[in-house]
Amino acid sequence: MARSSKIPLLKSLIKLIFSGQLYVKDGHLAKQPHDIPDGFFGIGVAASAEPRYNDYLIDALNELGIRHVRVDLCSATDNTHQIKLLERLIKEGFRVHLHLLQGFEEAKNILIDNEVENAWTSFITSIVDKYGHSVELLEVGSTVNRPRWAGYSVEAFAKAWNVAYKIIKQRGLLIAGPNITDFEPPYTLLFLDALKQSHSLPDIYTNNLFAERATEPERFDHKVLGLRFANLIKFNLLKKSRLIKNIAEKYSIHEVISPSSFWTLPRIERYTKHSEDKQADYLIRYFVLLAASNNLSKAFWGPLICHREGLIDEGDFDYPALEKITYYGQLKGRIGQFKKRPSFYAYQTVIGYLTGARYVESYQIDGVHIYRFKQQGNVIDIAWTINGLAAKTSDFYSDDAMNAAIILDRSNRAIDDAPAFITEQPIFLIWDQLLAPKLARPSHPSCLQVNCTNTQQHYIIEDEAWSAVIVASSKAQASLLFAGLHPNVIATPDKLNLLRKARNAVWLVENPLNEKVKLVAKKPLTLHLHKKILDYFKPSKAQKSWNSSSQLMRKEVGVSKPVAFFEHKYNKAFDQNIYISEAVEHIGSVRDMFTHFSQGGMDFKGVAKEQAYLQLSNFLLHMHARGVLFRDLSGGNVLIKEVAQSFDFVLIDTNRAHFSNYSLPLNQRISDLVRICNKLDWDNRSTFMKLYLAALGRSFDLKLRIPFYLYDFKVNFKRTFGRKGIKKIKQFFIKKK
Repeated sequence: MARSSKIPLLKSLIKLIFSGQLYVKDGHLAKQPHDIPDGFFGIGVAASAEPRYNDYLIDALNELGIRHVRVDLCSATDNTHQIKLLERLIKEGFRVHLHLLQGFEEAKNILIDNEVENAWTSFITSIVDKYGHSVELLEVGSTVNRPRWAGYSVEAFAKAWNVAYKIIKQRGLLIAGPNITDFEPPYTLLFLDALKQSHSLPDIYTNNLFAERATEPERFDHKVLGLRFANLIKFNLLKKSRLIKNIAEKYSIHEVISPSSFWTLPRIERYTKHSEDKQADYLIRYFVLLAASNNLSKAFWGPLICHREGLIDEGDFDYPALEKITYYGQLKGRIGQFKKRPSFYAYQTVIGYLTGARYVESYQIDGVHIYRFKQQGNVIDIAWTINGLAAKTSDFYSDDAMNAAIILDRSNRAIDDAPAFITEQPIFLIWDQLLAPKLARPSHPSCLQVNCTNTQQHYIIEDEAWSAVIVASSKAQASLLFAGLHPNVIATPDKLNLLRKARNAVWLVENPLNEKVKLVAKKPLTLHLHKKILDYFKPSKAQKSWNSSSQLMRKEVGVSKPVAFFEHKYNKAFDQNIYISEAVEHIGSVRDMFTHFSQGGMDFKGVAKEQAYLQLSNFLLHMHARGVLFRDLSGGNVLIKEVAQSFDFVLIDTNRAHFSNYSLPLNQRISDLVRICNKLDWDNRSTFMKLYLAALGRSFDLKLRIPFYLYDFKVNFKRTFGRKGIKKIKQFFIKKK
């Protein structure tokens, strides 16, 4: 956007700020009970040249249980197959949201080329006359606040809109638009002001209400006013939809639709490789939030079939130059390549249980979300957590309530054993309304971190004295682990299995499930008095290790896998807990490797120095990009595994780690790197740091070297005058005597 064209946008922003509309009291919460609008759920569909395709599509829509579809027609493309699909959908009784748009070049030139205007007029007239009375509504415009996608200036869009508006309203039909994409209210004001000036405001306001830039749909959006203010202003999906509705009503527009939104798999893969599972989780949570908001009349997923963001994978093809959010055109894949993703069944589930439902109430505290609905004599709770949390189910539901409930996963499959935790993967709890419990509202639920998978679950097992959280594939396995790893069984390490004994005892223990896979137990031994006082109300050291290791697994950073942690139920002393993880088969540590290189070695365990540095650098770059500040990144806490004549790295002693949902800034990265580089001489340190920083486009200049000098001084000072130094002095004088 040119500098001069930003002035109206700036004026809109100022207008928005001083109008007070950004302040929406408790807008981030779902409050008032209401019926979910008829036909609330929709989806975008596109055509294919394959003869059998339309039958496949109709069957897929019926399987989903969806009747509202959005079809795109572009004036700059051949719409032959789209028209055939449109006619089939109308014939089959689907309620069609018909989306009309110009091509990119047409949008750019409509103000200066009369032929473009005439062609647009002819296109709108022919489509509206033929199909206008057979569809539910006509939407005009697409991602108009993205000139690089849509091609419009505000003036150009107003021209195109007014052409369409006149034709559609002359025929007494509903017009929707202008299709702002994402949460950008200044653009909403800018475009609606332009349409108000020409007396052509839409009947229905459309905004593609994305939440994926915040990663999770519940998260407060850091891109509104930055990370520092995100938790203060609380702009989550609920508050965004409320603000958008409020703005629309200022223009006497009383209906708001989100016609397209989705999570692309590549965006999710910035954080996890389990992108299809996460897409399914986010889909359910997104639509539950919007259904509970009472701010939209309809909400559509974007493409039904697409490689990057569809509920059905069409096969791996080059993504088109024009984003699918702007124009969802003809498919390239064939039916034989199509594969239904977990998100397909997730959408099927949420449609089935919320269509015709009434929102009742919700609980939203400390990352735990529970939304209650009523449908056909049943009470339905949909429960989940965010950001890898796990909340004890017992904090919210009694054993009797859980036994009376039908418990389903996101794919509508029964969960036989009542889960011990509510996790990121939504669950559906269904009761007859006469048996439904009151929605519990603990002020601070008991939460820890877990890494959710489809193959393993987390269990809580207790006896008279000890409570354990255990990860296992079944309750029977968890019981075996509890018995075999109980503190009364393993609490006394001996010389043969002891690995380390200082502030903690670390020792090898037998695996009750597989003798070939060794486990490692860790138990605190000593703690300074001030730490005992400061940490009294914090989680135990075992739980901290569990939480951090689970987060590292969730972020796909190499770590010793957690198996269990035990805590004494009544004795809360710092040493009454044990953490157990899988032992790591390793060939040494980074400390060993760096010491070897500092002594002149040119390779380590057969891997050349430069290659070893590169592999470690990539590991640390990945860790920091995933938002991990390890805080205890000494070389001894990074173990080396040999894999196919190269190195993998595994973190241990994880309990001090801090986590963010965003890539770390450079200063935090450096605070980790000064620790791990301490065993390297300056020549080798420079070589390694140049490799790491090159990936960030930075050089190892004096400014970045200073933290290393300071850390070296700190370490040397502690060795000379600290606890280690004092110990050495004592030993010196003892020897003298």
